[in-house]
Amino acid sequence: MNVLNLPFLNPDKFQTDDRPRVWRKALPNPEQYATWDDVTKCMNNPWHYRCCLLNTDGRRLDLNEKFEVWYEDKFPVKEELFRGIAEGLTFTIEQYGHYNKAVDNLLENIEDRYDCNCDAHIFGNAKPNGISFSAHWDLPPNFICQLEGETHWQVYKERCSALIKMDDNPYSPDTVGHTLTVDLDVTLEPGDVMYFPARTYHKPFPGDKRLSMSIPCAYPRDVPSDRRQYEIRF
Repeated sequence: MNVLNLPFLNPDKFQTDDRPRVWRKALPNPEQYATWDDVTKCMNNPWHYRCCLLNTDGRRLDLNEKFEVWYEDKFPVKEELFRGIAEGLTFTIEQYGHYNKAVDNLLENIEDRYDCNCDAHIFGNAKPNGISFSAHWDLPPNFICQLEGETHWQVYKERCSALIKMDDNPYSPDTVGHTLTVDLDVTLEPGDVMYFPARTYHKPFPGDKRLSMSIPCAYPRDVPSDRRQYEIRF
């Protein structure tokens, strides 16, 4: 593992102060994690990644799916994925955590410092003013890395109780007129990293064309992932 000396890889900051925060220019060379060429490759191979689009209400869009020979599951129709991106819909790429050496190394460093297993999710818009998720919460804590363009974020003081089970249709305060209290209001630029705790309500407001990487951190670290890069030697 190439040990990274990054400011957000400091467990001492979280011992007694688990709150949303931002580190400016904390991630050198953000383009090494994902570019538009990488997005194109993933969208052309939806059987290797979980590729989704969001509708204008900030919900996952139900795409037509089809079977592929030699694969057990159904996958989104690629033409629909690319059409939605061209129309300006927000896209997501999950199961990106082993995409390349840089992603593996960053996640391995996070897993080494904290008691968690990580994945990487890519979010983006190909056109300005894309529609993204409404205010919502995620089960794990998250690091948000801005890779290209800018994204305005609001993170709120309210959290959802651990008594509430997460499902495919989570409670959205935006849809019922529930006002949330802003805790962090920030615009992320390339190289910036934001953190918010588990079950914290948050909302992105994409501006121009952008790429972001979310790193959800599931805990505890029960099954370590092998992130070493092997070579075949002759």
